[in-house]
Amino acid sequence: ASSAKEDLVSQLLRVPAPPPPNPLVPPRSNRDELFYSKRKVPSDDAPIRELMDYWRQQSSRYQNLRYMPKPSSRVMDRLRAEIVKDPKSVVGFLNIFNDSRDGAEFVKNIYDNWTDDERDGEGGKERLNTWLSWNSPHHVRQLEKAAQKAGERGEYVTNFDQLVALAKYDWDSARPTVDRLYGDASQPVSRVTATWALYGHALEDNSLGDIDRYRDELKAIVEDKKASAGMRDLAMDALVKEKEWSGRDDWYFTLLEDETLADLRVNGSTYTGLTTIILNSHPDRFADKMIELVKSTNPVVRSAAARNLAVMLDPERPDVIKALLPWLEDPNWATDTNGSRMRVLQALQRVKVPESAPALIKLLDEKETYYVDPNANAANAAATAANTMANAANAMVRASNAVSATSFSASNANSIKGKPVTHYPLRDDAVRALTTQEDMRALPALRRILGETEGYQRGTVVKAIFKCKGYTVAEQANALETMARSARDQMARIMAETGLTEEALRNDLSLARTATNSYITTINDVMSSPQGVDFMLGGELTQVREPGDALIREVIARMSQHEKREPEIAEALRGFLLMWKGPAVNSLFLKDLKDGKADVHSVVKLLSIRKELQEKHSGEVSDARRGGPVQSAIGACLMESEDAYPEILNGDNPEAKAALLGCARLIRAKLPVKEVAKFISHADKRLAAAAESFLESEDSAEARNIVLSLHPNEAKIMGATTGFWPERNQVTVALGDLFDSMPGGSPNNANPILGYLLSASGGREIEGEKPLRDEIKKDTDLVGAYSYLDNVIRIYKDKVAYTWGKDDSRYNERFLSKEEFDRFTGYLSSQNVDEMAPFLDCEQYNCETNQLLM
Repeated sequence: ASSAKEDLVSQLLRVPAPPPPNPLVPPRSNRDELFYSKRKVPSDDAPIRELMDYWRQQSSRYQNLRYMPKPSSRVMDRLRAEIVKDPKSVVGFLNIFNDSRDGAEFVKNIYDNWTDDERDGEGGKERLNTWLSWNSPHHVRQLEKAAQKAGERGEYVTNFDQLVALAKYDWDSARPTVDRLYGDASQPVSRVTATWALYGHALEDNSLGDIDRYRDELKAIVEDKKASAGMRDLAMDALVKEKEWSGRDDWYFTLLEDETLADLRVNGSTYTGLTTIILNSHPDRFADKMIELVKSTNPVVRSAAARNLAVMLDPERPDVIKALLPWLEDPNWATDTNGSRMRVLQALQRVKVPESAPALIKLLDEKETYYVDPNANAANAAATAANTMANAANAMVRASNAVSATSFSASNANSIKGKPVTHYPLRDDAVRALTTQEDMRALPALRRILGETEGYQRGTVVKAIFKCKGYTVAEQANALETMARSARDQMARIMAETGLTEEALRNDLSLARTATNSYITTINDVMSSPQGVDFMLGGELTQVREPGDALIREVIARMSQHEKREPEIAEALRGFLLMWKGPAVNSLFLKDLKDGKADVHSVVKLLSIRKELQEKHSGEVSDARRGGPVQSAIGACLMESEDAYPEILNGDNPEAKAALLGCARLIRAKLPVKEVAKFISHADKRLAAAAESFLESEDSAEARNIVLSLHPNEAKIMGATTGFWPERNQVTVALGDLFDSMPGGSPNNANPILGYLLSASGGREIEGEKPLRDEIKKDTDLVGAYSYLDNVIRIYKDKVAYTWGKDDSRYNERFLSKEEFDRFTGYLSSQNVDEMAPFLDCEQYNCETNQLLM
């Protein structure tokens, strides 16, 4: 809401400010996912940053028996030269050195020179140690004991990977175990493992006779219809993983006629089987051949080819999806193995294939039946359980597990006789796929099933109708008005129940959370009401980032209509605009800024898109700056005009200075600390508050000392946690976008910050701070302290005490010598701890949340 009487500058000072970027985390890449395609390897002379990004990502996505491209020798040299500049970064590239002797030696050299005091927050040296033991002759002793215990357990072999790795890099150590397993006919799966090891060693020694012998043995196992699923799959893995041989593909194509290889399954788990070679090959290698084979009149070959294509589904190969569309039309077109048909349907939720619409429309009505006896309690209970489990099975199919909802329901159809109940197992996924296709041909069918669905499913159908352009601009605007009125009515109800004012609810986070939770509890009631469709459509519109100029213009027009008669509805509609992107939205808020009607929410919105404004709306920003001193200062921030900052700071207008400082802290603009410090005792209290707020978020040692001088005997804690949080926070929906606009931010990832603001304390106080602050102020003999986790160093006038433990009743304590304390403070000084930024945004480094207080 924008009805607060507090002035704009004061509100800006209450907006949480972004922290400095983490110096240990490289700027986030805004690259499209297609940049990392395995089909499009960057050229040898690509910029080094592109090469680093691409190959780091390939390494992180590595899976055994899955295809991964390899860098050329030229690229490998360039990557090594870059890694040498920061040796610990090798951890992110380890898998590109697999199967490379030179690569193993490179990693071993880094391991040997890894210094003890190097930051190793993610266990980097230990990861190198593990990688070397599996991928080089170094450290294989770590595998030897486990490899010696390799043995059969059902269809699997324990310690299989250790034995194969040991055999590859230390044959003499592995040989006794390999010979033992190869000679033991009572353990046939283990014998396949030994054959694999012998085959790999023969390839390493280039022993042609042994290569042919063991390859033929493995091929015979794959072809043996009497062999177990585990044996055949493991033999196929060996033939695919090891070096390719002449005639391999032709031999493989003959296997597609073997129906017993189509579904190698043990205890509900399906092996990769015939798809192994597909998964381990370049994405395009077999695609055209499989597209040819799905046209086969042989149903076994067609089914095998269809399953292979189902593991190749990729936005870059829509022709693969097109080849499988007959399967969506007819479930009997091919045999479904491991949820392959569902994978085709899920692919259409990601990729537009216009030809798919007729098949998807047909799937909306594909059904199955189970039976319920309404007169038998036991039957009712069983039917309910069957329905629940069928839904669960369907979900598991979507996760590509081996359970089929169709087969489950069929197996239960005869066990529970009575009233037939129709179930549409693929309807939800077909609706989601039609949402992606945005095909108007689906509208009649979608509108028909809307009346047949309930709860969350109705929202899915409404979204599909919206995406297929089934709602007019007027209907969309009506939906937003329905949401606005619902919010108004809910706010009135909460105010009546609590006796609180709207301003109190807006300014108190705990009360805002209560109001939010109360509002959420009414959503289901609203959805089941006659206005339910409008509410769901409105909810969908709030998730759209760029709804188009037609709807934006319509909402702006309705805002004008409501401003006098229903101002709260106009404000709510303005709130929807804050969530959207588009030239019309930008122009509206820039005009509001010029006319002096901008509120804190629209200003934060404009600051969050300042790069876009600089590129596309610079003239309108210049025009807005002519609206007055505050507008001029905010406009300077929007343009990030470093030349204009000194002119404003040296000018005579306190309001303009305060406005500049208020928005500069939100974009981390660089202003001279000494110049800003001149205003901390200014007669204009708002300017003084703005100067202090800016200096606190500037966060240098110089700025912190200036701020601390204003707060003697307060034990004030400086520095950012997830941001710089004022005592009273100003909630705004654009806050996440503002944070994401900073260096290191992730585009369109607003929810985490806003979620933190609404669900956490919203402030900067952390558990453990208050007791230490109270102790510092109370104990006159205590002149300083350091705290980290459960460790506290207290500095007294005549001693230094170190305590560690969980709480006041359970802790250890001893006194530090002068040498120990000097060594501790010397370390902090040598690491420039006082100048450090907060180390945020480090999920990939498996960080814990800790803080150091000094």
